[in-house]
Amino acid sequence: MYKLTKSLGQNFLVNKGIKGLMVESLQVKPNDVVVEIGAGTGALTEILLSQVNIMDTEFFIVEYDSRFINDLKNLCSSKSNFKIINQNILDWLPVFTPDKKFKIIGSLPYYITSPILHKIIKHVGEITTCVFLIQK
Repeated sequence: MYKLTKSLGQNFLVNKGIKGLMVESLQVKPNDVVVEIGAGTGALTEILLSQVNIMDTEFFIVEYDSRFINDLKNLCSSKSNFKIINQNILDWLPVFTPDKKFKIIGSLPYYITSPILHKIIKHVGEITTCVFLIQK
């Protein structure tokens, strides 16, 4: 088990019902592009892997904390359509230029929710669905 890093506002999503509801609400379809913000220990990634068997869907799993990257790579190793990105979402999202509209999912730390939403707003017209859990 990983220790939370307070400076990153980390809280790990553990409620199975909420995780499932979030992935279900995203309504992933064939040929979608999906961005997961702050994958952490892979709580949502794991559900996406188990419930979404769509090979022609592209997944970008963006995680800033390098402690989680190897575990996320191992988790997604059997799926070539899952790309793990070790970057700050605030730096990565502005330069993300997919060929088609995309969907976003994530459990956002309270202190960085507003800056993330500001970056997302700049993609207006390019995003079809956002599913977020915002921490209290």
